[in-house]
Amino acid sequence: MEIDAQRAILEGVDRLAEHLPVDRSALDGQEPLRSAILWVLSVIGQAASDLPPQLRARYPDAPWQEVIDVGRHALQEYYAIDTDRAWRLLHGGLEPLRVAVEAMLAELGES
Repeated sequence: MEIDAQRAILEGVDRLAEHLPVDRSALDGQEPLRSAILWVLSVIGQAASDLPPQLRARYPDAPWQEVIDVGRHALQEYYAIDTDRAWRLLHGGLEPLRVAVEAMLAELGES
């Protein structure tokens, strides 16, 4: 199950990297793009929360709690999502998350 969660995180990070808006107004102004990005963040957040806390703790550079919180918020309170917080995560948290998950998979010989 951990490997499934890790792969879901990597897939989500890759998907976001492909479609990541450079301009903040795209996140706010293009509803289909905003919805897609928030959906992927919710998947990444759920997958991150499925990883054992002791495993996440071994990779402190990844923004685990932020990913989990934004993902949960995107699902449970979509209408009130803090797009500033999501934007910061998109433009600062994806690469450290990718590095951490790739390291986890490498340890398992799954890279």
